[in-house]
Order: sequence, then C-alpha cells, then structure tokens
Amino acid sequence: MMFRLDVGRHLFKKTLRSGVAVLVAAVFLMAGSCPGGEGSGDGGAPSIIVLDGTTPVAPGSTKDLGSAMCTIAIMLTIANAGDAVLDLSGTPPVQITGISEWSITTQPQDAIDPGNTTDFIIQFTCASCTGSTTVNDPATVTIESNDPDYPGYSFTVTGSLSCCSSG
Repeated sequence: MMFRLDVGRHLFKKTLRSGVAVLVAAVFLMAGSCPGGEGSGDGGAPSIIVLDGTTPVAPGSTKDLGSAMCTIAIMLTIANAGDAVLDLSGTPPVQITGISEWSITTQPQDAIDPGNTTDFIIQFTCASCTGSTTVNDPATVTIESNDPDYPGYSFTVTGSLSCCSSG
C-alpha cells in the first residue's frame, strides 16, 4: 500500500505491506516527526507503534481499559513502520509492572519485519480480592526494542474491577 501525507513541512510517503499506513501516519503526527521527512536521517531503522485496534497508544500515555466484573482483557498490536526488522529485546518481550492482578497473557513475536504486526494481550483479573472489593491500581507496560527513537516504549494502563468471588 502506498500513501502520501503532506502535513505542514513534513511529507510522509511510505509503502507498507500491511494495512497500518494511515495509523502509522497518525502516530507520527502525534509524535511530531515523520520517517523519511525533513531532518529524519534514520535510513533503515525500525519504528515501533502500539495500536488498540485502529487507535495509536502513544508512549507515555494512559490507556483506560474501563470497568468490569472479575476480568478485563485487551489485545493490542505492535506495528513496525520502519525499514528494518524491529527486535523486541525484553525478556519477556512485553513487560508489565504493578499489582499481581495485571498480566500479559499472550506475548508478541520478538522480531517484526518492516510493515508487519504482532499482537499481545493484557489482562486485569481479580486474584487476591474477595466480596465487593474494587481494584483500580494502574500498571506500566514496557516494550524494549531496537527502535532508535523509542527503545523503551512505555505507557500506563488503568481499569476498575469489582471482584466476583465470595469471601
């Protein structure tokens, strides 16, 4: 897919093998830079983007997962908008820190070719609470990679659970 996006002084023209081209443009607009644009000079670098469906999850942002009984799960996508393989270097590739109710239940591939994507699942489950306890502690998601601009891509997730076990 070839597209062209002219934004102010940046011209973003990119060919991607997947359907994330417009989403990639939106993320770079939010970040204030466009690959291949004025002053980029990256030439052959990977470029990480995290998506919730079609919505970018920007580095440093907070993603609210809403409220639920017992469990909240969300699948997010990691896209490589760069021109080189994106290597996820963390062990595991996606890490989450916070209370024990947060986990990554499905890890992504650890190498993503240019223009491709991989998915991971974040889950928030009542594990240690009972009765009508509400849990709403945030957690931090970190994805370490060889992206020269975002080698430690991280964002916060929040959610509110009403525990469904009796105690």
